[in-house]
Amino acid sequence: MQYFEALARTRHFARAAEAVHVSQPALSAQIMEMERRLGVKLFDRSRSGVYPTPLAERLLPAVMRILNETRAVEEMAESSAGLLTGKLRLGIIPTIAPYVLPALVPRAAARYPQLEFEIREGLTGSLVDALLAREIDLVVAALPVSGSGLQSRFLWRDKFVIAKTPGATDVLAGPVAADDIPASRLLLLAEGHCLRDQALDVCGLRQEGKVFNFEATSMATLVQLVSSGMGLTLLPEMAVPFENRDGALELVEFADPCPSRDIGLIWRSSSERVADYEAFGELIQTEPGWSTPYRYRAVLYARGGDAEAARMDLQHFNERNDHKLRVIYAEVAALAILGEEASALDALEQLVDVTPTDSVTLYDAACAYSLAAAAFEDKNAGKRRLYTERAVQLLRQSVD
Repeated sequence: MQYFEALARTRHFARAAEAVHVSQPALSAQIMEMERRLGVKLFDRSRSGVYPTPLAERLLPAVMRILNETRAVEEMAESSAGLLTGKLRLGIIPTIAPYVLPALVPRAAARYPQLEFEIREGLTGSLVDALLAREIDLVVAALPVSGSGLQSRFLWRDKFVIAKTPGATDVLAGPVAADDIPASRLLLLAEGHCLRDQALDVCGLRQEGKVFNFEATSMATLVQLVSSGMGLTLLPEMAVPFENRDGALELVEFADPCPSRDIGLIWRSSSERVADYEAFGELIQTEPGWSTPYRYRAVLYARGGDAEAARMDLQHFNERNDHKLRVIYAEVAALAILGEEASALDALEQLVDVTPTDSVTLYDAACAYSLAAAAFEDKNAGKRRLYTERAVQLLRQSVD
């Protein structure tokens, strides 16, 4: 029945097979077997597509009711087994996934070892369709999301910055008002990406006559084009530490009020696993990965010699993050780069009281010791060697 529903909905064998995670021949064989058992034809096949027969159209609502009731029973069983146990089918949009999942997945596995992740990346529209079709359980996307029968939870606000070619002061100088962004220089994601729509709204470019010279399918492509001097783009703050790790972009802040997007969880209102979804939301909100822009931006400010801005972002990071090790790491990184060795080492001493327990925190600790070693590069060979050895030790532990 799942195969029947997927084919009736998509009217395409390949897309239906992808939706139910089987090969196209396997799905085709099962549809043929269903037709044989019922003794009727369910789909008309032609070069122009696959179309449900009138009988199949009448059967579809009944099949949907059965599938929905079956999934409801499964959800009740999963929720009774304990918090976040069993399978969780998560959908997430591509402008969030690469910046959240690498830190979130291992943390979720460590806290909820009985949780089995199934992750699908896609555009908001297709993920919402999959959610309503019960192909996935939960979606992480930008709010609001339209659709009846849906419930959402706000997670955090992600501010936007302008990314441009370094030194291109003739284009923009910050802080910049949204109205001052030159449309002819703006590069956007392709149609269907909610970030594209948000960029159009932020810059007031929906009116007729605004033309864009390029549309990309990924944030990485946009970043490469911008760094090559082809234009500028809007970058979510959470993407900054990942897309600008080599400092190839120059970032310009918006003038107040700074435009932003709200990130949230979306699920079906009828789901029996609301407690699971709320717990998952809390996990994401306490996951240090979502507040990493403050940490990395502090380091970038420090590299630029802006001590006041670095300390301000460290304060924001500290307020939003209860993970002591990462707070210390951020302090060590910024202070060491600023050349304040004594303060950096005072912060590093706090690591003695913290025992890293997972690969992410071990890696952070290794980075902290490595930066401390760099601070002693020309001043104390013994200290430098001690911290270097500790950094190597922690790094090895993080990959074991």
